[in-house]
Amino acid sequence: MVRPRHNKLQIPVEISRYVYHNRLISPFSIFLYLKLYSDGKLHQTSPVFDQMRADLRMKDNRTFKKHMSKLHELGWVGYNEISGYYFIRSFDYLRFIYTFKKRRASTFLPNDVKHLQKYLVGVILSAKVIGDKYYWEFGNRGGRRTATKKTDVANHSKVFSETPSYYGMSVKCIADYLGCKPTRASVLKNAAAKAGYIKVTKKFALYATLSKADFAARPNLNDLYPRLRGMFRVVPKAVKGVMEYHIMVQCHDEIVPQIKFKTVSKFNNLQVSTAIVRYIANRQQIAAA
Repeated sequence: MVRPRHNKLQIPVEISRYVYHNRLISPFSIFLYLKLYSDGKLHQTSPVFDQMRADLRMKDNRTFKKHMSKLHELGWVGYNEISGYYFIRSFDYLRFIYTFKKRRASTFLPNDVKHLQKYLVGVILSAKVIGDKYYWEFGNRGGRRTATKKTDVANHSKVFSETPSYYGMSVKCIADYLGCKPTRASVLKNAAAKAGYIKVTKKFALYATLSKADFAARPNLNDLYPRLRGMFRVVPKAVKGVMEYHIMVQCHDEIVPQIKFKTVSKFNNLQVSTAIVRYIANRQQIAAA
């Protein structure tokens, strides 16, 4: 059994977004596997390829060739027919050709390659939450901010407030961010959470308190606020020996990143060889011809 040459990779978040939104997950899984199991160069007879096909469930040679061809087309993997060697490009190379300048990168472990879609969803949602947290706690100091008052769910009136009590996203927001329908967004979010890439906690806010049970409360609220249909809950609660019925409305979920992130080098400091710059220029000239 071939063992990885690297115990982790640092993948720029912009590359993860590009892969996800351009439906390159399967080719990217090959690219990452080759990076984990090599130092950027592999011969076509290397046992890594057989192990990779088994690990990634790409035993069909046509499927494997299809994805390898895509990597070659993108310029992410080079191949020398004379020597039989594959050359796996660096993340800095990818950042260079796509002019990705943001510095946040996620830590990728060998086992993550088998759950790449869940990992990418976790990265994308985590990066959004981290960005929101930075904005509220660090990036917008010195100014007054507005936030939705939890008890005024019906008309969502805004009041002056400090930072949010938690950070997360609604299913609709996730759907917009991932470019899919809400039902699909819910499935992807839950899959990423089950895989351990994010932690999701349901959040509720108190809408009203009743002194006695009212079985018509929820149906009436659903009719009164159709956009919030299905989001109301009635929770019985004893307060100082007296039973109360709290009408709770579901808020957006709290999302806590479980993936580690770090900062990579600035775009201006990328060390890209002159040969690679010439290679990219030649490809651009050929494409423009």
